Amino acid sequence: MRVDEKELQAHLERLRQYKGLIIVEGKKDVRSLADLGIMNVIPLEGALFEVVERVAALTKDCMVLTDLDEEGRKLYHELATHLMRHGVHVDNTFREFLFTTPVRHIEGLSTFVMRKA
Repeated sequence: MRVDEKELQAHLERLRQYKGLIIVEGKKDVRSLADLGIMNVIPLEGALFEVVERVAALTKDCMVLTDLDEEGRKLYHELATHLMRHGVHVDNTFREFLFTTPVRHIEGLSTFVMRKA
């Protein structure tokens, strides 16, 4: 699977400048994105409805970067559905791009990018 380096870097720069919140599954995911200079990231902590309500209270734009495995896909669908019901726009541009890469777990994204550099 060949990844367009320029497209990858453009996506990462967009994430660094993104004004909404980026929701990930856990602390390792937060760390991986922080290693890439992406700081507006929150992990899923607590019940799903609590996360949705907290995000909806803070922003009207977010990204959901759960893993791309079966469990992560289910979690993405559930989160996105509830966030949209709360009036939050869910940007899935980067998530869709990740499906064109070998990355399936967000915690491995920084390692993947470092190898490409």
